[in-house]
Amino acid sequence: MNGTNMVPGREASSIIDYIAINTNCWEEVSGIHYRDWRENTHSDHALIYVRVSVSAPAPRPMKVGRHRPALAALRQISSKDRFWKTLKEHCDQQLSFLPLLGNTVDEDYQNFRSQLESVTESALRATPPTRITLRSCLKTNPAIVQLKVKRNKLFHAIKRKSREERVVLKRELRVVSRALQRETRKTLTRYKLDRANEIERLGKTDSKRMWRELKTLSGWKHKHLSLPDTVLEDGKEIRGEGVGGAWKRAFETLGEDKIDDTRYDGEFRERILLEVERINQDSLTEPHLEELDGEITEKEIKKAVRRLRAGTSPGHDDITVEVLKKGGAEVSLALFLLCKKIWERETCPADWSKGVIHPLLKEGDDREPSNYRGITLLSVVGKVFTQVLQTRLVGWVEKKRLLEQEQGGFRPGIGCTEQTFSLVELVKNRGREKDTFCCFIDIKKAFDRVFRAGLWQRLAQDQRKTMEGSPMPVQQSREQGLWGGSLV
Repeated sequence: MNGTNMVPGREASSIIDYIAINTNCWEEVSGIHYRDWRENTHSDHALIYVRVSVSAPAPRPMKVGRHRPALAALRQISSKDRFWKTLKEHCDQQLSFLPLLGNTVDEDYQNFRSQLESVTESALRATPPTRITLRSCLKTNPAIVQLKVKRNKLFHAIKRKSREERVVLKRELRVVSRALQRETRKTLTRYKLDRANEIERLGKTDSKRMWRELKTLSGWKHKHLSLPDTVLEDGKEIRGEGVGGAWKRAFETLGEDKIDDTRYDGEFRERILLEVERINQDSLTEPHLEELDGEITEKEIKKAVRRLRAGTSPGHDDITVEVLKKGGAEVSLALFLLCKKIWERETCPADWSKGVIHPLLKEGDDREPSNYRGITLLSVVGKVFTQVLQTRLVGWVEKKRLLEQEQGGFRPGIGCTEQTFSLVELVKNRGREKDTFCCFIDIKKAFDRVFRAGLWQRLAQDQRKTMEGSPMPVQQSREQGLWGGSLV
């Protein structure tokens, strides 16, 4: 409040009193009372007593967000950070996972995850990770710190000295400033060289993180991709809360059988399902194959962990690859005991069947969910278990020579380079007089529409023929199954 007051016998003087009240509390002000003692003091300095009655507003409810687990915070930590050494020490001291006989696989898996989460939190509190930046390098360089302290002392000393002494101190200040500039340039050059070496090392182990570090060092801005607010479903626009349901329905329909399709062979599907059910029953009495049915060993688990790519995104359980790689012997032992029980019980944890889907736009209208490729992030621990199974199956299939020589995908030692070489040599040997045709087939949503039961039937068929000693026939493509074509 403000006002201009007239003092008797004197010229007018302005007295302005301010009462600061937060705008959020203004509606709660019930009244302002004051007393004026100017007449009693006979002075132009008036003492005004003000009392403001304000009722305290009700506290605002706190926003309850999703708690970010400690395991999810490890994705951005450098592989050379000292935190990983602390994590290994804490795992060796605190991690004591042991599957219990009366527990289910899901209970043991949750126990494993909770122990890993607790150990990670304690390691983060003991040794917070440090992010190597140019500013941190400049602040932690002892030479730069000493030069800055000396420069500041000289700067303040110049103000207190005489004119003759200032000339000497200014000359010394220029020398210190030049030394500080040289040391700063050396630190900058060393920082860029270290980052370049780190990027070169990441190029061999983690290409995704390599590009992220390269963009950061070069000053490129990251492009943040976001899904549109509007989704097209059956030609209708959906907004607001219904967008999430539309995305869910779009990905759920990929694995459904389209019975109304004219190419759909329902009789063939039922026949394969009955045969797969019979194969599952017969597998209980089949002879034991040590290559495929032997107990999982700790050596296989460690090999599978080493083959995992670092820097990949975690799944629903937030367990990262780096924790399994750098957790030490106790983490490897706990992982082995867990996978051994899963192998013996022949049951996988429910979390392994849950995935986080990230849609990536391929082409076309970004509002159409069918134009996106869904990347599903699965559990990293589940990948370790499936890596063991894949290694066994690939080794057994290659040993029995069940695959055709022309197949280049998903085989060790055969990739795009070998296939390209074969194609180039084939064209060269045929010459210009003979016509050569190349056909590259790209099946839309092929992986999502794979007939899983047909794959099981084909694997069982290959195993049966191998055990009988008969050679594997070359199956020619014929229109059958869900989408017309061979089972493989």
